Amino acid sequence: MSNANRNLNITKASHISSTLRNAIIFGDLKPGEKITESRISKKFNTSHIPVREALKQLEREGYIESKPYSGNNVRSTSYHNLAEYNTIHKMFIRNFLKPAVQQYTEADFRKFNEIIKKMEKSVDYREASLLMIELNELLYEPVKMPYMSLLLKKFLYDNLIYISIYLKEISKGNINTEAIKKFLKLCRDKKIKEAVSFWIKTQDEETKVLIDHFKKEIKEKFFL
Repeated sequence: MSNANRNLNITKASHISSTLRNAIIFGDLKPGEKITESRISKKFNTSHIPVREALKQLEREGYIESKPYSGNNVRSTSYHNLAEYNTIHKMFIRNFLKPAVQQYTEADFRKFNEIIKKMEKSVDYREASLLMIELNELLYEPVKMPYMSLLLKKFLYDNLIYISIYLKEISKGNINTEAIKKFLKLCRDKKIKEAVSFWIKTQDEETKVLIDHFKKEIKEKFFL
C-alpha cells in the first residue's frame, strides 16, 4: 500500500470513528446494538480497511465491545454502571469540587452564568449536553489540579451518554437550569457545606430518574 493510500485510510478511519463515537455518546446507537463492518463500509462508501481501524480505535476507547463469533457491539451498560458513575461523580464533588467552590470569584460566576444562558437558549440536546460538560469543567477549574482535571474530563466525556439521554429522553429537550442556579447561589452566599450537599442530592435524584427510565428500556434489550 502506498503512503498516499495509507494516509487516506487513516483520515477515513478518523472520520468514521468520530462519527460513530458521537452516535454512541448521543444515543443514536444504543448500548448493545450491533455494528457490522459491511454496514459501516456501505454507509461511508469505503473499503473495510478504514472501518476496521475505526472500530479498533473505538474498542480501545471503550465505546464498543468485540466478541468472538458475535462481532462488534456498542458497549452495554447496566444499573451497576450508572450507580458506579454516580458514586465516582460524588467522590469528585466531595474531594475536588468542595475546595473549588471556596475559591469562586465574580469573574467565575459571570462565566457560569454565560453558559447557563446558552443552555437555556439551546434547542439541541447535543449542544446542551456539551455545555453541561463545559460548565462542569469550569466549576472544578479554580482548584488548579491539572491531573485531576484530565481525569474529570475523561470521566465526564466517557459518561456523556447519561447526560444526553437525560436531556433527550427525560427532559424532552426542555433544559431546566434551576438546580444549577440554586447551587451557584449557595456558593455565592458562601454556604459551602449546603452547596456541596445540595449538589450531591441533585446528582442522586437525577440518577434515580435515569434508573427508572432505563427500567422501561429493558424490553428493548438496550440496557442489561
